[in-house]
Amino acid sequence: MEENVHRWIEGLNEVLSDHKNEERSRAMAAYMQEKFRFYGIPGELRKQVLRTYASSAPVLTDDQKREVIVNLWRQAEARELHYCAQELAVRWKCYTRAADIELIKTMIIEHSWWDTVDLIASNLLGGYMKLFPEQYAVIQAWNADENMWLVRSTLLYQLKYKDATDLQRLEALIIPHTSNTEFFIKKAIGWALRQASKHHKELVRQLVERLPLQPLSSKEASKYL
Repeated sequence: MEENVHRWIEGLNEVLSDHKNEERSRAMAAYMQEKFRFYGIPGELRKQVLRTYASSAPVLTDDQKREVIVNLWRQAEARELHYCAQELAVRWKCYTRAADIELIKTMIIEHSWWDTVDLIASNLLGGYMKLFPEQYAVIQAWNADENMWLVRSTLLYQLKYKDATDLQRLEALIIPHTSNTEFFIKKAIGWALRQASKHHKELVRQLVERLPLQPLSSKEASKYL
């Protein structure tokens, strides 16, 4: 790890750890089913601390920024480090290089849970695919992957596309998973269709009627229909 990157990460960890709260830490860990440890820092405070620190921390090159993200992501000391990493990745636009797909994949498949995957899918992967539509084969491969979080990400990456949502692609990504009973997949299908329905109401209605969706997916998709 480069010295500048090491100093950046250590500095951030220090300012975050100054705000530890044991009682809140236990509550946050319990809410996340004890999958992660926490410093116990509320979201708004964490974002404020990160903004303040980043404004005075050592200046990083684009390569160093990506190294910071990877190394923060591989920290297991506190979940807040992962939250900071994904927020920095969005702020630093770590989806603007073709090779960034590997960084995005790392963030999806390591330390995976909905609280990080959904932001990564809708912001980083979504932003990446707008810039590199020729990489759609990656989406197709992930959609067929055994890793549930990669699958979920392919269903959610268009979440912020609004009227630019490609419904044909969304349908093609949903079809292999209509019989999938995994909660996070059923929920993702419904969520993706619900968002799309805000801009393509009739087309989504037809799609919901046509596909053999699970009850949860259908319920979520039909909220605005």
